[in-house]
Amino acid sequence: MLSSTGISIFKYLKEPKNISDLAELLNLHHSTVSKAVSSLESEGFVLKEQNGNQVYIRARIRYMHNLV
Repeated sequence: MLSSTGISIFKYLKEPKNISDLAELLNLHHSTVSKAVSSLESEGFVLKEQNGNQVYIRARIRYMHNLV
């Protein structure tokens, strides 16, 4: 089950974003967002993608239509 933080994060993932971007958008601490993203990833809602030194979070499309 998604937490309210997880749902808020998921709604911002129409385009891939990194943890720092999400933390700033949601006005949450980096560690709070990181834990929520890890939970979303383990539940299969998001994917992490490496791009150089940055890790971007991307929503899995099949779930995006149900929540956003």
